Amino acid sequence: MKKLLCLFILFIFSCKSENESETTSEENERRSFISDVEVQPILEDDSLNVRAIKVIGNNLAFAGNNGVYGLYNSSEGSWKTNVQEYNGTTPEFRAVASTANDFFMLSVGNPALLYKTGENGEMELVYKEEGEKVFYDALAFWNDREGIAMGDPSDN
Repeated sequence: MKKLLCLFILFIFSCKSENESETTSEENERRSFISDVEVQPILEDDSLNVRAIKVIGNNLAFAGNNGVYGLYNSSEGSWKTNVQEYNGTTPEFRAVASTANDFFMLSVGNPALLYKTGENGEMELVYKEEGEKVFYDALAFWNDREGIAMGDPSDN
């Protein structure tokens, strides 16, 4: 988790826009540049394999192996983690996404399981797909009503 979080932070701060080199010196002076980055671990758990992270406001949601998912509340500096079970097994989550009102997490493998936050705040199963070659690993929404889940090719 520590390595993944460090990579995520490094990625965010190393991104550069295409037009950045074309800005004037006056524009550069108005920008504030990051001169130092301090990495502070927020969760250390060797049993946890985080596979998907989503920044939601000032908080950080994740899902991973053994059905584990959770939310880091940055204002309180606290974690809330849960385990999602399905028919006595624990799904391996590979993708997460959110809309204005809901958090979604998608499992990889057979059966593919899509969960979302329900009316009572608990995760509820909203889609299931069974098949030998099912392997979803990406999930995104472009608005609060439409999104897409993608996986590896299953036939040719």
